[in-house]
Amino acid sequence: MKNKQTVSLLMTALVLLGVTSCAGENTKTPAVSDVTGTEPAETEAAVAAPAYPYEIQDFGGYEFRILNVLDNMWAAEGSNNSAKLDFEHETGEIIEDAVYNMMRSSEDTLNIRFAPIDKCDVFELVQKVNKVVMAGDDAYDAAYICTSNYASALGITMNLYDIASIHLEEAWWHPVFVESMTFGDSYLYGAMDYINRWTWEAPGCVLFNKDMMKTHNLEIPYDAVREGTWSYDMMYDMMKKVVNLNGASDFTPQKGGVAIYGQAANHEESPLLMMQGTGYNLVTKDANNMPILVEDLTAYINVYDKLSEICSEKGYSVLINTPELIGDHIFKEGRALFNWETASEAMGCRNVEFEYGLVPMPKYDENQTQYYSPVRQYGMLLTVPLTNADPERTGTILDYMSWYGYNNIQPVVWEAMCYKGVRDEDSIDMLEIIFSSMYVDIGFMWDITKELQTQIALNAANGVENVASLLEKRASANARKLDNLMDKLTVE
Repeated sequence: MKNKQTVSLLMTALVLLGVTSCAGENTKTPAVSDVTGTEPAETEAAVAAPAYPYEIQDFGGYEFRILNVLDNMWAAEGSNNSAKLDFEHETGEIIEDAVYNMMRSSEDTLNIRFAPIDKCDVFELVQKVNKVVMAGDDAYDAAYICTSNYASALGITMNLYDIASIHLEEAWWHPVFVESMTFGDSYLYGAMDYINRWTWEAPGCVLFNKDMMKTHNLEIPYDAVREGTWSYDMMYDMMKKVVNLNGASDFTPQKGGVAIYGQAANHEESPLLMMQGTGYNLVTKDANNMPILVEDLTAYINVYDKLSEICSEKGYSVLINTPELIGDHIFKEGRALFNWETASEAMGCRNVEFEYGLVPMPKYDENQTQYYSPVRQYGMLLTVPLTNADPERTGTILDYMSWYGYNNIQPVVWEAMCYKGVRDEDSIDMLEIIFSSMYVDIGFMWDITKELQTQIALNAANGVENVASLLEKRASANARKLDNLMDKLTVE
């Protein structure tokens, strides 16, 4: 990094100008407010956050109830408690303190108190909401569910457009998600907020070992990204230069092993993010903003064929997720050139012994018009259960909290990623490109093609050929899932 003042001025300029999203025109970098904690604020020229623009109400000490994911979910993989909300006091860690101050500001401003937060496994959240709703129990004012379970929220959570106090048109309800996941004019059952960081800090991207690139005289891909030439082929060519048994008998991943891989990751989400990162999907929208299946899948098949070709070569791609070893560890040990991951993982690499960087998901080829940074499948979405007795009160509280997080938490996370997670101004530039190109694969999120895409991602990672036959075989099942979804929306 050249110097912090230069970066600070750049970030302040971005705050003033905004960052336009390829997928949503009203997405921008939020205003930067004061950073609290024992670490000094890195942004010298801070921009004061605007006041909350809607009515502030006094809720008479109401006890607000939230269902959230476990604090230590996947802690073994380097979790940084990005979903935790209930800090009892300031800790001196700037992000945790910003979250703590959001909770206290919400309590003081709206005269509420937060009940002890109920928590469970990420995959059990939607079942827990379903259980209380089926029992007719007003147990939660708001509940988080996993993004991969979004479709299951239909029928047990409220349509957010029916809650007037949630201002979905505002930037603090992630515009890309609102725009992408709204069907017709008025169907949206969960949203990406700025309260829980787990989702909005984690668009898909590629981490790379900069030291390894320098050792092998490879071009650091920053300029290629800016020039629009960062692609599957470029990534593939780089892998060819580094993959090496390095004294191992084969490429079977082992704890404490020595083999050098092209890329290492944990599970099928990584090849899924790679495919989604091309922008070629199985579902799109029609003129009425309703989902339809893509008929011409030529481009999608081409993407698959190229990715499966890359992954079929020994040592080019390893996915492993066991109690003893995960793919992220192989990358952090310096034994993989790439890690197909999410941007939040940049902060999890702060203690590695090599220089690293990050770039967007590569294009399929240079003819692709833009980069795409997909919203991950293991994120958090905010919902309001159907049994909520006062949705407008809930909406007011959530809207204030998300506004606070947009203006006071996201800038701190941004600084932590820039100054701690990555180590040069080029990577900061890459973060801007990644966050401004976030998008949602609606077929996956609405569970129209989720099962099929998961299988396709696994097949690609294993170098399985001929995806066309699988697409043809599952076409009727996709059509049935889409019809069922449309029937449910019609009933609603």
